[in-house]
Amino acid sequence: MEPPRKADAPDHEHRKLFLEEMVKENGYTKGAELGVQTGVTYFHLIDNCPDLELIGVDTWINPANQKDYDRCWKYVETMTKDNPRCKIMKMTTHVASKQIENDSLDFIFIDADHSYRGVKQDIQDWLPKIRKGGTISGHDIGTPSVKKAVVELLGEYKEGINEVWYKKV
Repeated sequence: MEPPRKADAPDHEHRKLFLEEMVKENGYTKGAELGVQTGVTYFHLIDNCPDLELIGVDTWINPANQKDYDRCWKYVETMTKDNPRCKIMKMTTHVASKQIENDSLDFIFIDADHSYRGVKQDIQDWLPKIRKGGTISGHDIGTPSVKKAVVELLGEYKEGINEVWYKKV
């Protein structure tokens, strides 16, 4: 089965590489990606970080382009169903957060709802899920709504490649 295509950063600048390095350098074994869509970052981490268990959360709903999102969902569902290191949650990030124990994850990567309200809610819901010494991170720090929520809730943060933001907790 071919993965759905989406225009993105060139491979050598892609956020998946930053996250892979972060996982390996810190010995992280459990994380979550909020906003999986086509699975580019999700599958890269699964394929390149053999000790990683990864939760993927997405609604796969986009009324403006539902046909493509249905293809993305079918691909992700098919590719993860027999892998015990993959846990896919087809629901909102807010609902999913209620099913994850506090202090149970090494990192989260927020790349779902990019509205101020959405990013703020994701940080509030998911920050308690990260163990001490873990990392909260996300994408699109150049988007004003994302930056506003990150700065308001986390204060200082660092930037990586491809508009990635992150902070140790």
